[in-house]
Amino acid sequence: MKKRKNKKWRQKSPSQKKMEKAMAQPEIKGNISLADIANAVQIIDVCTGRGAVQGQELSSVGGVRDRLQAFVDANKPPEGAVPPSVGEAPPADVGLETAEETVVESK
Repeated sequence: MKKRKNKKWRQKSPSQKKMEKAMAQPEIKGNISLADIANAVQIIDVCTGRGAVQGQELSSVGGVRDRLQAFVDANKPPEGAVPPSVGEAPPADVGLETAEETVVESK
């Protein structure tokens, strides 16, 4: 006896397709740093200072600004910590031994 394949059973409904699309993780291209977010806060400050935002928009713009600033404050490195710059080479004397040090250590 030959089994029939029910194509309708295998097809996804429009609601299933919509749900899968909503659940899919977006591909993130590029990157963003705390400095970028801090710059966005400064841009908002400059724009509002120059009157680029209308009165009815101020509360929503201010809310976004406050959330961005709170994120920057919560994630900035501790005082005195210097994060390495991207692509920066380590100092020349780090991890290198001179020939004299090698000889002394091997005795």
